Amino acid sequence: MTTTSGEQQTAGTGGTRPTDPESVDAAPGAADQATHAATKPPGETTGAAAKQPRAATGAAIKQPRETTDAAIKESGEATDADDDAIDIPIGPVSRPEGPVERPESPIKRPESPIKGPESPVKGPGSLVPAPESPAEVLESPVKAPDTATAKRGPRIGWGHLLGLLSWVVPTVVAGFVVSYQAVRPQLWRDEFATWSVATRSVQQILDLGKHIDGVTVPYYLFQHFWIARFGDSALSMRMPSIIAMTATAGVVALLARRLYGNMAGLWAGLLMSAIPVVSRYGQEARGYALAVFFSALATLLLVSALQKSRWWRWIPYAICVALLGLAHQIALLLLVGHLLAVLTMCRREGRLRLLWWTLATGAGVAVLVPIAVNGLGQRGAQLSWLGPASLDDLANMPGVIFSSALVAGAICAIAVFALPRRGEHNRTDGWSRLLWLSVLLPYAVLYAVDQLVSPMFLGRYLLFVVPLLCALAGRALSTMRVHTALAIGLVVAAVGLPEQVEARERHSSADYIAVADLLRTWSLPGDGVIYAPRSSWQFTDEAMRYYLGKTRPKDVLLGRSEVQNSSLWADECRDGAACIKGTKRVWTVIADDLENPGQPSALQLSDSDNDALQRYKKVERWDFSGFIVALYLPRSQVKIIK
Repeated sequence: MTTTSGEQQTAGTGGTRPTDPESVDAAPGAADQATHAATKPPGETTGAAAKQPRAATGAAIKQPRETTDAAIKESGEATDADDDAIDIPIGPVSRPEGPVERPESPIKRPESPIKGPESPVKGPGSLVPAPESPAEVLESPVKAPDTATAKRGPRIGWGHLLGLLSWVVPTVVAGFVVSYQAVRPQLWRDEFATWSVATRSVQQILDLGKHIDGVTVPYYLFQHFWIARFGDSALSMRMPSIIAMTATAGVVALLARRLYGNMAGLWAGLLMSAIPVVSRYGQEARGYALAVFFSALATLLLVSALQKSRWWRWIPYAICVALLGLAHQIALLLLVGHLLAVLTMCRREGRLRLLWWTLATGAGVAVLVPIAVNGLGQRGAQLSWLGPASLDDLANMPGVIFSSALVAGAICAIAVFALPRRGEHNRTDGWSRLLWLSVLLPYAVLYAVDQLVSPMFLGRYLLFVVPLLCALAGRALSTMRVHTALAIGLVVAAVGLPEQVEARERHSSADYIAVADLLRTWSLPGDGVIYAPRSSWQFTDEAMRYYLGKTRPKDVLLGRSEVQNSSLWADECRDGAACIKGTKRVWTVIADDLENPGQPSALQLSDSDNDALQRYKKVERWDFSGFIVALYLPRSQVKIIK
């Protein structure tokens, strides 16, 4: 090993000790480095390294750890040919006294695959502190990615969680409320009409629509396939309505959330799930619940399309408009409010939105034109029992819509506070006014049609305004303190509790099950039955067919069935006495007159019925809610019994 003239060999150690602190010509060799490492503590520099000039120190720092011998020789550094490593000063480097000129090293330092921490001191004269030991280079403070955090993904903030809960919670609550005791109330006359038509073939349903109930044919077809798949139990037939009302609560929450924020969505959805009308029509096998759902969804899609107008956003809106009309055509009055919203938006954003809305609405309504034309000619027969609405009917209609006058008054009163106050300006003020107009305009238009064209002012035809009022009420509650809003919501729910209980007891006063149980228990093979009046909206014959099936007594006066007539009602035979001849016992099931409740039962029998019963004598009578049942025996048998 070669040493400079100013160094002496240290006996027994193999290390070097500088004799002249001002001159160091060469770095120690490999053998000297081993001895030096064994005798010196880590981090302590050798005497030679500590006294090197700044130029040599800078060159040593810039050199890579595993620089080849040839590269070291080119830099003017002295090294042994058999050395396989160079001695890089470890630990902090001391600055020599006096100004020392630092030449640039001719060796370009390659980028090291192991990167240490960046020096906090930067500048042309800064020194990069080296790690204390080579082992610490491998344990450099370069942090590896946290695999657990990478797998978990980004954290969900409270705002996102609240936005999710604002519509999930109302949906869950509505699902529980609507489905609770959903099968307890027995089917009522409109549901028997649904079952009667839906259990026919597709062609028979279409044939019926040519004569009556044409606007309801889409729902009958839907129920036809639903019953074929899931059966005709009360729960099965009501399940689409349960699902629709449950989903409506979530859609209302999303609508209010989009317009007014998370808390408004939460309150709106909870109010929607708590009012009695949702349970009432959510537990009915008719198309009104679907109409309510599509009306809320169409409004949500309209708001989305108007706020971020893209052509593809109008496609789901057009589909929803078509589905709304298929569920119930009168619910299309909602489009009056939608048009007003579009016109208002066009004044600020341009006319392109009006063009897209016109195309989308036209496409949706075009699907309904054949059904609508067919239904216009049937409105007289469909609503023949309904008279023009009076001013009292107009005033009481909110209570009919909400199934509770108190709940209607509470919801409407709360919704009023969603309107902006004088001097207040908010970006949501316009939507509050538009939602209110979307409620009032269809209400007024339907009343005008009822007075000028044909009577049709019914509460269930205006159910589509309920989601809009709940969204407005949710907006009003969101401006209050949480405990105040909660107290108001609980009061609304408590006020509607009696109607909630009533909705789960019965949908009408007619007790079909009691009549069916009587006939099942006391009728004998060979008995006959007469239903009166035959063309009643009570559908007594269809109800007995639903509950008793083939075990029911023979319909002795049946001429042509409702299926053969392509109608909702059957025809009676013209010669009643001939049709009833040979029947040992005859039952009469007389339904109350819907137009004149309490009318004497004898007046409900037709002339054909009375002629057929001349040879019979009434021996027993049972009174049920909505019905009077009597048993007739031949007069000859009555004399023998006496």
